[in-house]
Amino acid sequence: MGLPVADTAYNAGYDAFGMNTDITFGSDITAAVRYEYDSSTDKGQLFFNIGGHDNTVAFASLNAAAISWLGMHEPDGTEDDVVTGLDVAGTINGVDAKGSGQYLTALDGNVAASNGFYVSNQQSAILTPPLTIDATNDTFTIELDGFEAVITVEQGVYVTGAALAEKVQTAINDNAAIDAEDLSVKVDYTDDVASSAFGTIGIISTSTGTGSSVLMKDVSNEASTAYGFVVGQGEGEVGKNKDGNVDDASGIRVKVTGGALGDRGSVTYISGIADQLKDLLQEFLDPKNGILATKFSTLDTQNDSLAEDRESFDARVAATEARLKAQFLYNDAIISTLKVTENFLTQQFEAMANANK
Repeated sequence: MGLPVADTAYNAGYDAFGMNTDITFGSDITAAVRYEYDSSTDKGQLFFNIGGHDNTVAFASLNAAAISWLGMHEPDGTEDDVVTGLDVAGTINGVDAKGSGQYLTALDGNVAASNGFYVSNQQSAILTPPLTIDATNDTFTIELDGFEAVITVEQGVYVTGAALAEKVQTAINDNAAIDAEDLSVKVDYTDDVASSAFGTIGIISTSTGTGSSVLMKDVSNEASTAYGFVVGQGEGEVGKNKDGNVDDASGIRVKVTGGALGDRGSVTYISGIADQLKDLLQEFLDPKNGILATKFSTLDTQNDSLAEDRESFDARVAATEARLKAQFLYNDAIISTLKVTENFLTQQFEAMANANK
């Protein structure tokens, strides 16, 4: 630092180290810009690393290509919101498609089957933790997809809605009556204070269709306070069946590079080997309607039928065996009687023969 010599007068001390009171800012951070492309979303981002105290980025002298392709905007100082680009929009084969950047992807064209669910219409006591679950509030009766069961939640002290929801889910899914029907649920707790469902517990059936439903059949006052449950469906809904069929164009992805609005013509495609192989495997491996599933179901039915036939055959064999044993014993008794008669007659004939000598 170049310290002064001995016996030098100092002003406030800092000048002893060769310093002054001027404030300056370093410039060791060099401004840098990098571009990153995310293949999963098909979008790119510009990242700016700026040193010093400058934190404003603006684009100047933008041409039409930069505005159209990159979604950039040349500010004029009147903007309230950041201007962003728009995803391409349109239909494929008459069905609304999903736009992502320049890519338009054909959707299924149908409404998928939905799950039945239950949402309590009052808030759980978990909003004011801790919540104690004990013998006074640990049970309630639920009807899941038409099957009724008494649920017992693990007793303990809970401090979060997520922990309580997890234990309710475990209690329902581990119930023997529900497990025997191969049913299950997903239980969620809404902790978003901005949501109208804040503080409530939702129970969602994993099945879909009009047979999917979740109802509360019996809830004590203590359990209602603890979980927010009330008898009935609460704010929930019954599931719905699928509406419509998958469109032939589903899955096609088209890149729109610009141009006028309106009809862009038609696209002809040929299903490749991989796609055909996928369809073939789907025909075999589909868990509900596949060839293997159907074959296994048929074999199970035949196996059950054979088991019934085997039981019937065993019963007939047992009945025949009992009948033959009874007939044998009866015939054996007749033979014994005839044997006695034979011995008697033999003795009589021998006596008659001896008397004539």
